[in-house]
Amino acid sequence: MTNLKIYFIFILAICSTTTFAQLGDCTGALLLESKEDVTFTFSSKENQLNDNLTPLCAGSQVLFTDDADFPTHWFTWTIEESGTLFFTLSMQVDEYDLDFILFKSIEGKDACNSKEAIRCMYSGETVGVPSEGCLMETGLDPFETDLFEDAGCNLGSNNFLQQIDAIAGEQYMLLVINFSAIEGQNTLLELCGTATLGENDSPCFTLDTDELIGDKRFSVFPNPSHGQLFLSDNHSNVPTIINFPFTILDHVGKVVMKKGDNSNLQSIETSSFQPGIYFIHFYDGEDKNVLKFIKQ
Repeated sequence: MTNLKIYFIFILAICSTTTFAQLGDCTGALLLESKEDVTFTFSSKENQLNDNLTPLCAGSQVLFTDDADFPTHWFTWTIEESGTLFFTLSMQVDEYDLDFILFKSIEGKDACNSKEAIRCMYSGETVGVPSEGCLMETGLDPFETDLFEDAGCNLGSNNFLQQIDAIAGEQYMLLVINFSAIEGQNTLLELCGTATLGENDSPCFTLDTDELIGDKRFSVFPNPSHGQLFLSDNHSNVPTIINFPFTILDHVGKVVMKKGDNSNLQSIETSSFQPGIYFIHFYDGEDKNVLKFIKQ
């Protein structure tokens, strides 16, 4: 991926070892009990889309069929403690296209035969169309707001989808699809977030905000804030209309407020926030912005 993508620097609390995954379909998915890094390879000899592929995300195109000839891997986990969860999938080759579907089981039902797709990533290369930003690493990100990206490289596609806010007891299934059909190459699954996947798992916390902020066109004021928080264009301390989606996270990456539409806001009400450090993330149509503020 060649687009610049702003990230937190994450310290993975327990990711000091690597797990090697086994091939399998949904019913034989590799069980993850911590957010340890997972290294796995694909083989065309064992394509595992099977008849448990559907349903797909609401609004997304039907891209993969049950008999599609793509190498795949399935993973599953159950949330031990509620919190956020996101991940990155990557390969150490010059160019690749990974897709994925993240499912959540329907409570009280058989997980693989009764589930819902909550994130669908189909973005990638389209013949004759620039694919910048739609190839290479992919996953879920704390600052994204979209739930799916369709095939090709459409306007706004960047290979990452919105993180999940997981609840204790929920079960998830992740289908990773090797659209490039690259065999024998190690693929890395890196998980992070404040949710835990087992008794011995720990939250991943976000640190080092200096690389987040940078020299941005926007600012927030007053900072520190006691209640109303305003957004200013070009650091003028003149309030600007907030007519785009945004997400506010606390210092450990937990979502505390989210605006998902383009309606107009004059200010952001923070009076219910606990005292501490917060980050507001938004895309203004030109750049991704991450602004830090303190609630007193």
